[in-house]
Amino acid sequence: MGCPNLYSYDGPQGRRFVGCLERVFRSEIDLGLLEAALETSSGFGALRCVRTPLAQCSTAIDRAYEHRADVLGCLNPEFGEPPVEPFRLFARIDA
Repeated sequence: MGCPNLYSYDGPQGRRFVGCLERVFRSEIDLGLLEAALETSSGFGALRCVRTPLAQCSTAIDRAYEHRADVLGCLNPEFGEPPVEPFRLFARIDA
């Protein structure tokens, strides 16, 4: 897309990662997984901005909980709500 703030590097096992020099997104993205996800109907999913996007960034907000927006004033209320019960988080990394 011609973004001057985009960088990439080749990581372990020949995988390429991309990121933003301005750190709009904190994480770097596995380019192969992104390209594969964009070919499906469900797409890649959401990325959380940690900085305000730059003027040249293409951004959009999709309201996920329209019926709850007035009560909480939040687009995705679960991001700010504490868990109801204890939970464990697991990461599965396929090597």
